[in-house]
Amino acid sequence: MRVHGNARLTPHGRGELARRVLFESWSTSDAARAAAVSERTARKWVRRFTRKAHRVSWTAPARRIGCRGERRRTASGPSWRCGGCA
Repeated sequence: MRVHGNARLTPHGRGELARRVLFESWSTSDAARAAAVSERTARKWVRRFTRKAHRVSWTAPARRIGCRGERRRTASGPSWRCGGCA
């Protein structure tokens, strides 16, 4: 991912800011001050982080491995789906 040369926060920094506010009970203004961004920017990234967290589709590695094994075992081709893997 390209990061703008003047960007204050990288994707890692935005995640850290959101984690502080959501999980470590920092106030938005304190987290913004620590990240050297405005409070408005901090609220924006926390809001985006919470929206993204609800949309993430994640399959556990063990389940993915199981699906691959099942595909090999049944030899029915790439159209076979186990229900949890896309």
